[in-house]
Amino acid sequence: MGTLRLFRPKGTIKDILDLLLRQYRDFGGEIEFSSPVAEILTKNNTVSGVRTKNGEEIGCDLIVSTAGLPETRKLFAALDPAAKFTGLTDDDSPGCLSFFESIYLFAESARQRFPLKRTIIFYSLHETFTYHRPDEAVDINSGVICFPDNFQGKPNRDTVQVRATHLANYDHWRIIYNHENKALYQAEKKLWAERSRKVLGKIVGNCDENIVYEDSFTPVTIERFTSRAQGAVYGSPQKAKDGRTIFDNLYIAGTDQGYLGIVGALLSGVTMVNQHILNKI
Repeated sequence: MGTLRLFRPKGTIKDILDLLLRQYRDFGGEIEFSSPVAEILTKNNTVSGVRTKNGEEIGCDLIVSTAGLPETRKLFAALDPAAKFTGLTDDDSPGCLSFFESIYLFAESARQRFPLKRTIIFYSLHETFTYHRPDEAVDINSGVICFPDNFQGKPNRDTVQVRATHLANYDHWRIIYNHENKALYQAEKKLWAERSRKVLGKIVGNCDENIVYEDSFTPVTIERFTSRAQGAVYGSPQKAKDGRTIFDNLYIAGTDQGYLGIVGALLSGVTMVNQHILNKI
């Protein structure tokens, strides 16, 4: 049996983003923050630019969208609903998989309670592992437990970080989030975080003591900060593997092009630019 080796950046995701941003600007790129795109503009059956939510219009010759397939499609005001946006046999539907994740920081005194040589534990309490949107808010019968501080090269901290990730039901969380009683959403997050800790306790040791900080996010959190419909972490089930759309100057990159995860998204962007863009500029 082979050994599964997992890696993570020595710093944080922000360190990676800062590095990419510096490289992008060194190449002469410009970037606008807090400028959501409200509409993709077309002219003579081709993409001609974008309009931001503040009304600014930016013209362009080519667009690479990482917004996602259904999300990109929605940015066209006059696109025929019957048109197959990517030429796929099925519609460009949003994905269904999303997650509930809790991050805990424990006091240094709790370090010896947890595995010191494990970085990630994948678990299932059932003999048959189910990988789909659960019927209830969170499926705590399976999940991923991560110990970020146990990776080699990580600096010593005066706290111990543990993360627990579980499959979650977007519809359940959206209904509670939209409820007129706003306290219900926070109470529901607290409830499922407690249930998650109970399961973690059975696997890695007591997780109810010495907590100095905790926070949780839901599928609604993912949707809010990424604009991905239904908080679909892995995007649409339909993948535009070649990145092409019905417009010959608009391409899809990222999760909905086919690659998953942070590294996958980076590789997708590089691949789509190399394959479609460089020979047109």
